[in-house]
Amino acid sequence: MKKGIIVCVAHDASEEWNQDDETDFRNRLSEFDAVRIITPEIMPYQLHHIWLRLLSTGIMHIVVKMAIFNNSGKLVLTGEGFILPFIALN
Repeated sequence: MKKGIIVCVAHDASEEWNQDDETDFRNRLSEFDAVRIITPEIMPYQLHHIWLRLLSTGIMHIVVKMAIFNNSGKLVLTGEGFILPFIALN
């Protein structure tokens, strides 16, 4: 089964955050077939939309995790999270 993750960033990005940092963060999540990152500004509006888009691409196991920027400016998962279930109706 294909797996996806939606990472909800708890705070605004640090000033040092750049595309290379994002690529490194995504590479650390290589066990997932799809990685989506959402920021505080769009989180309430985009979580459901992103979940539906992942489902439409065949990803049925979707994990939602929170992430924060640590003291060195790196984005790290907090360990808190949940799974958005997909229930098929026959």
